[in-house]
Amino acid sequence: MDGADASAGLPLWARFAAGFAAGIVAATVARAAKKQRAREDEDDDAKEPEKPPCGSGRRRALTVQPPQGRRVSAYLSALDSLCAKASVDEKDGKAVPVVSIVVGPEEARTLTEVRELLRGLAELPVDTMPAIQAFLLQKYDNYFDEGVDEDIRSYIETNYLRPSTPSLLQVLQKSKSPSGRIRSAVQSARFQNLRRSRSQSILRQKIKFTPPCLEALNKVDQWDFDLFSFLDHCNGQPLRFIFMYLLDEKYGLIGKLHLDEEKLDRFIVHIEQNYLPNPYHNAVHATDIVQTMHFLMWTVGVKDMITDLDILAVLIAAAGHDVDHPGVSNPFLVKTNADLAVRYNNRSVLENHHACTVTKLLLDKETNFMKDLSDDDQKYVRSCVIEMILATDMAEHFPHLSRLERRLADREAESCPIWDCTNCAGDRIEMLNCLIHAADIGNPARPRQLMQEWAQRVMTEFYGQGDKEKELGLSASPFCDRQALPDPLLKCQYGFAKNLVRPLFVSLTTVLPNLEHVLSTLDGNILYWEERQPSE
Repeated sequence: MDGADASAGLPLWARFAAGFAAGIVAATVARAAKKQRAREDEDDDAKEPEKPPCGSGRRRALTVQPPQGRRVSAYLSALDSLCAKASVDEKDGKAVPVVSIVVGPEEARTLTEVRELLRGLAELPVDTMPAIQAFLLQKYDNYFDEGVDEDIRSYIETNYLRPSTPSLLQVLQKSKSPSGRIRSAVQSARFQNLRRSRSQSILRQKIKFTPPCLEALNKVDQWDFDLFSFLDHCNGQPLRFIFMYLLDEKYGLIGKLHLDEEKLDRFIVHIEQNYLPNPYHNAVHATDIVQTMHFLMWTVGVKDMITDLDILAVLIAAAGHDVDHPGVSNPFLVKTNADLAVRYNNRSVLENHHACTVTKLLLDKETNFMKDLSDDDQKYVRSCVIEMILATDMAEHFPHLSRLERRLADREAESCPIWDCTNCAGDRIEMLNCLIHAADIGNPARPRQLMQEWAQRVMTEFYGQGDKEKELGLSASPFCDRQALPDPLLKCQYGFAKNLVRPLFVSLTTVLPNLEHVLSTLDGNILYWEERQPSE
């Protein structure tokens, strides 16, 4: 956190707290809606015990109990009172409750209107809401256990919170993808019936899949896929081998979408070659995310919720999500006024750079393998790729989690699907944004041996950044000082897995039950790190 932030009077996490207002209040109103419908079916005085949100194993924030046996107007009045105490805005010289600004006249309020309109609270500028920031400050703490280590908190504030309020998702307003390839009754058969003959595939012509390589790829659908063993069988090109294998052998997209094989191969080779030899953010990490997204689509079942164009976009985004990564974080680039930070106005600096690099290759006539797709379909794929890469910004972690929890609360209140993937492209991309972020931070949930290898790699890269910071006369970022005692690895990995990874995977497991074993592995690893924490 730099001096400018401190002078603003509020830390980053206090500013970010305003962004939670929409999700917190909407979840509260949604629970009230469910209770109200139940009371209207019974006597006015009937009481129904409140249930926690579906899949919630955590404390709830900003809970308001609606008055029992009374009409919803009484509840809204209580909600008004609560929010009026928390936040006021100076408008025309008068203090006006923020809820009134967002919702409007009382007579116009229905539960549906309130739930929808309160979501707009997240769009209000931070500088008009100092009071609600202070009030919601304590609600942010509900995302952590009491007494969370200050080093862990500092690391999270530095890397996972934006210095400004995030906007609600605004992408792909059309209800369907331009291609109209929405899931049909026969979609489940597409993965068996439309594969190209392997003898005619570029896999046979240019990429030499040896028997040991194919044996390793037989496990590519599994969470315990050993990527590090696979490195011995892929001719030093793990990203190219797995990317092409999945596109053709698993999903059959080369034939179904009439992709240009030569340009497709040229594209992925360019992507892999543009990864730098960093300890962590390198082509091996990109391959890991490609395999993880394949696991989520193929084994967990997400492929049945999305279109062929979405699958193509997922694999492209996963392959290129960290291309040309310099091995340092966004906060480092911002505080050193690096060229990339200046170019992208200090916002999602690396993610914008990665997305730009991938997009240029998709538009280059030498590597545009989608030339036989319609212009609308090509634009749709590029838009999805950009959105997913931008979603890997670690500062988007809490917005992802907040949106997911809001949807879980809405589903409990209205018996609606978490994401309407069949009819709404916006829902599909929001789901995929959340999943690629989960994949990007999911190494702590890998089997123990793989988890330890990834932990060593990321800490090596952290220490390299700390060395650069010291050379520039700057203090080392949290967990980046290799000389710190005790060893930062233990505290960093424990705090990261427990306070960031686990809450997201708990919510995702509610939506995708096939992730239960992944969550169980994560819990075992958290216990592993907890048992090794240094004594105070």
